[in-house]
Amino acid sequence: MSADADKKLRVAIDNKRSQKRRAVWKRLSEETTLYKWMKMKGKTREDVAKGTDSTLRTVEYWMHGQMLPGLVSAFKIEAYTKGAVPVASWLGTAIAKA
Repeated sequence: MSADADKKLRVAIDNKRSQKRRAVWKRLSEETTLYKWMKMKGKTREDVAKGTDSTLRTVEYWMHGQMLPGLVSAFKIEAYTKGAVPVASWLGTAIAKA
């Protein structure tokens, strides 16, 4: 196989993997209450990070259900969202991942 053909094959495989990852992230993100609230209120990751004293990456993980907030962070999220994303909303995510 020529170097050019090999490169095209690798690009095609990477594109397919990226499509799958995006589909999984989209599915996961639509399941979290935080993501739904952010979408409804037009809030950005930056807004939530600032309002909860967190990093952008951490907020992204929470949005997509890849990481659960600790208890203190969950209460900060609840306070920032004025109760729209209660601490208890993360419990369902934890049980589903178990």
